[in-house]
Amino acid sequence: RDYTIEPTEAAFFIQDKIELGEIIINAGLRLDAFFPNEVYPIELRTEARNLGSSQNLKSASTKFQLSPRLGLSFPISDRGAFHASYGHFFQMPAFQYMYNEPLYVLNKLQLEGRTLGNADLEAEKTIAYEIGIQQGITKSVSIDITAYYKDFRNLLGIERVSTIDAVGYNRFINRDHGNTKGVSIGLLNQGDDLITGGLNYTLSYANGSSSDPQSLFLIQSATQIGGEQETYVERKILPLNWDQRHTLNLYVNIGRPNEWSIGLISFLNSGTPYSPSFAERFDIAEREYRNLGRKPLRWSGDIQGKKHFKLFNYHSILFIKTDNLLDHLNHESVHSSTGKADQIARLPENELLDQEKLEQEGHFTMDEVDIRPGYFSAPRHIQFGLEIKF
Repeated sequence: RDYTIEPTEAAFFIQDKIELGEIIINAGLRLDAFFPNEVYPIELRTEARNLGSSQNLKSASTKFQLSPRLGLSFPISDRGAFHASYGHFFQMPAFQYMYNEPLYVLNKLQLEGRTLGNADLEAEKTIAYEIGIQQGITKSVSIDITAYYKDFRNLLGIERVSTIDAVGYNRFINRDHGNTKGVSIGLLNQGDDLITGGLNYTLSYANGSSSDPQSLFLIQSATQIGGEQETYVERKILPLNWDQRHTLNLYVNIGRPNEWSIGLISFLNSGTPYSPSFAERFDIAEREYRNLGRKPLRWSGDIQGKKHFKLFNYHSILFIKTDNLLDHLNHESVHSSTGKADQIARLPENELLDQEKLEQEGHFTMDEVDIRPGYFSAPRHIQFGLEIKF
């Protein structure tokens, strides 16, 4: 089913910097246009064989958006400044969702359960607000405190459609929404001294109706005993997959320019959400606890050393780089029954059966079976190298 689509994107923007005494304003306006150059079905619930017929197809409309951008700053002391910004941002969904299935005549078996693209999708939109202050503590050390809020609209989702001849299929639509908000505090040393670096901490919240455009949670209910079931899409505001409450980053560089240097980068992050399950309960719907658990704390550090010297009159650099210096394995993916990457919760009777089976096979222990390398971050990685510039 190879096919070719040739969408067109265009953008025009104008911006200006305005200085009113000590007040500096950066203002701009951007116009985005997207030409899908493809068709989409008009009647979604028609018979399956008519869905992709030429009589049921219409050219997708051109999408336009005007996006204002505004930034403002002014001094509040001889070393401090206030800054604020507001902006709209425009992004079309990925082409793999708009054009993932060519439209042609499908019979019932071909259409059943298929997920169709939608060339008439609207742009995903973000409205962002930011306000903060920057204050110098010394000539080389400054602190920046910033609060932000972002509102996401028209995010990609899936709808379930049934044709009049009882064929069910899925279709991408603009359905979901969400927002992020938080505060960031940064300490920066930009002096000419031997040591430079920075430390920043962010407290953030990310909530929305869905983290995955291809996820679809359906709920069935009956209005009365013996009545026909009604199916509707669950839309619950929950923590998004990337909702990381606390983020702490540190970077330090020690050295002399064009002589030698040692750099350290490290992070300490709270865990992101996961959906817990319960080994002893099978009557609890997964959706009741979706993204309400938290993965373990994550931390790591990388270090790199460089030495500059001359080699055959060429500027050369000898370096050593170590990723994950302390060889700490973070739990990137976890088992839903425990919230950890190296443990699985089982009922005693099930665990006993699994142990007996493993003992009979004689290859692995229970602990070895539970370990999945892909669930952990990469171990320590050391690189040596020589760079010659000519």
